[in-house]
Amino acid sequence: MTIPPLQKLLASESSRVEWKESDRDSKKFLPAISALANDLEGSGEAGFLVLGVEDKLGTVKGLPYATRKERDEAQQQLENRIAGVSLAPQPSVSIHAFAHGEAWLIVVEIAPYPTPPPVRYDAYVRRGTVTRKANEADVARLLERRPEGQLPYDQRRVAGATIADLDLTALRLEHAAKAEGDDTFPLLEAWLVQRGIVRRSGDGFVPTVMGLLLHGLEPTTFIKGASIEMVKYEGVDEDSRILARKTILGALPRQLDLAWDVVDAWNVDVPLPPNRIQLSFGRQYPPDALKELVRNLVQHRTYEGTHAPARITWFSDRIEISNPGGPFGVANQAEFGAQSDYRNPGLTERLAELGYVQKLGRGVRLVRKFLSQNGHPPLEVQTDGFTTLTIRGRS
Repeated sequence: MTIPPLQKLLASESSRVEWKESDRDSKKFLPAISALANDLEGSGEAGFLVLGVEDKLGTVKGLPYATRKERDEAQQQLENRIAGVSLAPQPSVSIHAFAHGEAWLIVVEIAPYPTPPPVRYDAYVRRGTVTRKANEADVARLLERRPEGQLPYDQRRVAGATIADLDLTALRLEHAAKAEGDDTFPLLEAWLVQRGIVRRSGDGFVPTVMGLLLHGLEPTTFIKGASIEMVKYEGVDEDSRILARKTILGALPRQLDLAWDVVDAWNVDVPLPPNRIQLSFGRQYPPDALKELVRNLVQHRTYEGTHAPARITWFSDRIEISNPGGPFGVANQAEFGAQSDYRNPGLTERLAELGYVQKLGRGVRLVRKFLSQNGHPPLEVQTDGFTTLTIRGRS
């Protein structure tokens, strides 16, 4: 990239040039870097953040670095702030110091991020000379620029599916409720795009994997493994007599509700270890632990490249809960459950909005806590292309 002459950068702010007075206030300059990297207008041009210029009047005040050593240290500190965890994903930047009369300025050159998701400090965008937080429409617009193959699987279009494969009756009702009294609220199709339920394709709209999983009339028509198989055995192995069996289909909220109804019914009351002479009863397994694992069953599994369902297998002495796919991303680099990452980020976001999951990354830790508090052995974990979690009965 070629830096324009300093006088041009100081002439006026624009959609690709922003001024800030200080290089010390991260809360002011990191949103500017996020906005310039996101390049909402799709210009493909570098953005420039000029530090040392009063951002309302354009008065050049300069930075207090008189010596070469001071300027070098200031640039290093600035680079460290930009490279911290606040900006993700990391944009490509170059940092330069320039003399302007007796004043010194620092210019941060920011390359447009090539393949959104948006660069977040939250996510910011720039319209004209104004930097503001990205709204849902801005994020959707940025995501539309990302090549299909580089999107998370849950945000890709589903070949052969049409908008008619969604439960449009329920979606229209939700849209109408949110749009009530707001004349500026987007029309149904634009709202579905903003929500990641559909993506544009030519002149039409195609459901995403997430859209079909959450709002499809029958997701398994297109995503073959999107179901839950449940079986309860009388004994300790699969040669035992089958006591009950259930296959759960439909959109994921329905699957979660029905799966929990079955798990709750199978989790019968049993005698608890006696407290002195008293005899008491309680659930065979802690319900809160089972709730966490049922949620994880659909949230974290892989839907891509497999026809395998999620499975809940209930034996007389244990429960095995199995998903296609192993731990994802950074979650694969530590003890199971110690780190969280989202194979299905859009799906997780929407399930959290609906109240089915929490985006806190603490589910497995809570399961271990509930098991310990209720006298169960530790959670057993096996990852071999599937993730299988085993809860054993009380000792």
